[in-house]
Amino acid sequence: MILVKTVASNLAKDSSFNKDFNVGVDEKQNEVAEEFSKLVTDKIKCKMRSSKNELLISFTPFENVDKVISEINAEVKKLKEKYRLQKWKVDFFMAIETYANEEEAATKLMNLKKLIRLGFKEEVACLSTFMQRYSLLESPKYVIEGKGLYTINDKEETVFCVEKISFT
Repeated sequence: MILVKTVASNLAKDSSFNKDFNVGVDEKQNEVAEEFSKLVTDKIKCKMRSSKNELLISFTPFENVDKVISEINAEVKKLKEKYRLQKWKVDFFMAIETYANEEEAATKLMNLKKLIRLGFKEEVACLSTFMQRYSLLESPKYVIEGKGLYTINDKEETVFCVEKISFT
């Protein structure tokens, strides 16, 4: 499952004119999240749940993960450009995790939320469980690189990010 959070910033206002930078931010974040949800739904066969500026994407089989990440990245680029032209900066924070059964889903969702809070912009954060499962794919398209040790669930965990496309 993948959790995507959108954060919008208004670039059209200038602080020298005493304008409030936060006017319309919540509405824009919700707008971006809804548009992102629609775009992803059209491209990927998956289950989605959204709340405010967060979107939870679940899909199977795991072998589709490269396609899902590629589609998400493509839609992120389109939306960033669209809103930049409207004088809005939109940042996307993403985290991915695997789970074997529905009982694990709640715990994994909490892990995703903690990974999002680390603030890795435009990268897909993950823990070692995803990295290990991903390494079992026959020909993975992405490279997963370590970002460091962080406290997750009251213990130190190595956090990784899906970094870039591998051409091998």
